[in-house]
Amino acid sequence: MVFLAEWSIPGGVFLLIAPGARAGGMGEAQVALANDAYAAYWNPAGLAFTDGQEIAAMHMNWLPGLADDIAYDFLAYRRSLGAHGALGFHGIYLSLGEVVHTGPSGPEPLDKFTSYMWSTGVSYARNLSSNLSIGLTVKYFQQFLAPARVLEEETVDSVSGNIALDIGLF
Repeated sequence: MVFLAEWSIPGGVFLLIAPGARAGGMGEAQVALANDAYAAYWNPAGLAFTDGQEIAAMHMNWLPGLADDIAYDFLAYRRSLGAHGALGFHGIYLSLGEVVHTGPSGPEPLDKFTSYMWSTGVSYARNLSSNLSIGLTVKYFQQFLAPARVLEEETVDSVSGNIALDIGLF
């Protein structure tokens, strides 16, 4: 049971924030409709059925009214390589805003820092037939929660970095 509990701790939960107004308007049903630059995030295989090149960008204040300094940014690029497939790139940055560090002896501020999370991915897609494609995204993501100076008994920053693979069919 302990083994399962250790593996159930989520990482990279910020990657579940859905980019794109079209995806939001369609209840995030984008895996089967990934035919633009956002396909690098939703389903990399969709890149194979695109022509030309495209850039997509998005910025939103996350949780406005609750915390005005939390922001989500997304940037994607895709380029068709003709018969050789297609390439895509996407990047995500989530700023968790300014955090005030207080000590155990009272509410007086001791320090301030900014927590953030980011991810970047590179995608490649290729047609297998006239109506079937396969795609792969390799991504790296990192989460910075707190610097070592505010963590008692720690000597390094609270940072985690991970690599993930997404494979899709379209």
